[in-house]
Amino acid sequence: MIVEEKDGVVRLIENPLASAKPLEVKAEDVEARKKAATSMMPKNLLDKLTKDEILDLLAYVWAKADPKGKPFGGHDHHNH
Repeated sequence: MIVEEKDGVVRLIENPLASAKPLEVKAEDVEARKKAATSMMPKNLLDKLTKDEILDLLAYVWAKADPKGKPFGGHDHHNH
């Protein structure tokens, strides 16, 4: 997963589940790039959440982390 690319250097995380420390590679040394065919999200991750928690998570992402955003109805969802 590429986390940053600038000044001829690509910073990437080889396995986000194992390490958050990025590797640095010269952009000129990159031979090929392709999108992953699968999601980084571990299988069954949502199985531990309730329907309401999943909906809250979706609203949070859709609102770009703003709890007063439109997906939350413009108010703090958790205090009602």
